[in-house]
Amino acid sequence: MKQSLFQKVFNNKIINKTIFQNVSDIHQKIKKQVSFNYSKLIDYPHVLSGNNYLQLLEEYFERNEIHSFSEFQLLDRNSQILINAARSGSLDVLRMLFSKYVDTEEKLDAVTKGDLLYCASMTNGNIKTVEFLCSYSNHWDYYESMLVAPFSQDLEILKYIVPKVGTSYVKEEDDQSTVFDACAQIGRVDMIDSMFHMAIEGGHFHVLEYLAEQNKDQHIFEPDICPLIDYSALKNRLDIMKWLHDKQIGNCKFAINHAVENNNIEMLIWLQTHRPEGTYTREAFDNAFKHGNLEMLQLLYNQKKEIYYKITPIDPNSIIRAVIKAISINYYQMVEWLLNHTEISIIELDRLLNSPFVLPLSKHHKESLDLLNNYVLRNKIK
Repeated sequence: MKQSLFQKVFNNKIINKTIFQNVSDIHQKIKKQVSFNYSKLIDYPHVLSGNNYLQLLEEYFERNEIHSFSEFQLLDRNSQILINAARSGSLDVLRMLFSKYVDTEEKLDAVTKGDLLYCASMTNGNIKTVEFLCSYSNHWDYYESMLVAPFSQDLEILKYIVPKVGTSYVKEEDDQSTVFDACAQIGRVDMIDSMFHMAIEGGHFHVLEYLAEQNKDQHIFEPDICPLIDYSALKNRLDIMKWLHDKQIGNCKFAINHAVENNNIEMLIWLQTHRPEGTYTREAFDNAFKHGNLEMLQLLYNQKKEIYYKITPIDPNSIIRAVIKAISINYYQMVEWLLNHTEISIIELDRLLNSPFVLPLSKHHKESLDLLNNYVLRNKIK
């Protein structure tokens, strides 16, 4: 439309009113939502707060002389003003309301009865509002908020809420809804995996207890994005691994690799005793070489020596690096074990013996270097 023609139409009060009235009607039919003319909008504070119209809301309060909490309490839908702001993520409005009117937890409870976090947790992209509310008070009903958080389809909100579910919560007999119901209803079973992973990482046993108690349908754990026993190993949480094992929860596939990667000998021994189905890979040996942990190498080798007569690593240089590390601290037993149990290149060892790194060590690390030198000479003759 030409600008001149638009101005003529816009400046004609009758045509203007007709057009914008139809726009409002069309919006209501398509969006199935209530819409307001501006003249009505400015007198509905709960609508202003829900749409983050901060300036218009402040003007409304000034116009109606709402200057204190007691005056705010007298407003119709006073709780809806706060709830709409929380649900829609109107953070600027919430900050203003909290600073001017509901500046204590007692005042907040008097008008909302704890509904704010519950409402905020249901809205996608509303993590900043959730964080703001939690920074203001720690007396929210985190359990109820966790139940509805999956409806936001926002994993960040769920991640934030789950660890806050307190140990004091006791599920009532008639409390039938669970967070699993919400995840299943919206087709986001992956969120269940995420909740377990979050609880494992943070060491939140009370959350794990809840999740295990409510998740009667054990197949939800199968297949895990990252099996739960494996994930507890990855996060170096032997205590949680034992708990999961006792509850018969979670699979074990690469937990041994993770235990070695974390240089956790206690975890490795426990896994070999209680979860022997875990896969042994050459990556585990490479990690043990990296740590220079002889006890760990011996445990790995003894468990699978029928497969590995001599260990061939993924990275051939990992053994050379392990030898260098052992020589540098004169770890004779480690050097001896590496020479006897790994596929190690004689050429690389010979080169190592004549390298600038080894020559300065010959005086103080003679025992280890003699062992290495004799090994090279014997194998050269062969």
